[in-house]
Amino acid sequence: MLNYSDEELVAYLEESLPLEKAADLEKRLRSPESDENKALLDRLQQLILTRDSGTHTIGEIWKRHRLSCPTREDLGRYILEAMSDEESTYIKIHIEVTECDVCRSNLDDLLHATLQANQAAINDRRGRYFQSSVGRLKKQ
Repeated sequence: MLNYSDEELVAYLEESLPLEKAADLEKRLRSPESDENKALLDRLQQLILTRDSGTHTIGEIWKRHRLSCPTREDLGRYILEAMSDEESTYIKIHIEVTECDVCRSNLDDLLHATLQANQAAINDRRGRYFQSSVGRLKKQ
């Protein structure tokens, strides 16, 4: 059985806990037969009450509003390598070290859109080449 810290329980509430841990926690919360699972459920309920009581720390506000996350525009510039080394390093650390799931998803979405646009441009160019050579090919 895994022991969960308060930070992990809050991450679960914010749906940012890694999938394997979230699945285990969900399973334990749905079957509170053991004293350990009941205590876990009580801790989670206490964290919900504390979170919703109106008291906020700067850290909670920072995380909730994702103040350290780069914008999609910044992520687009990162993909195009159109930013300073310092900015690029910050985004790389934010995604790879901090493992921000939101930014990773945004980056993946932008990369996918870029690949689709590139593929469309390649297909268009191929079509134009084919059309320009249609009458020039001789049958053998």
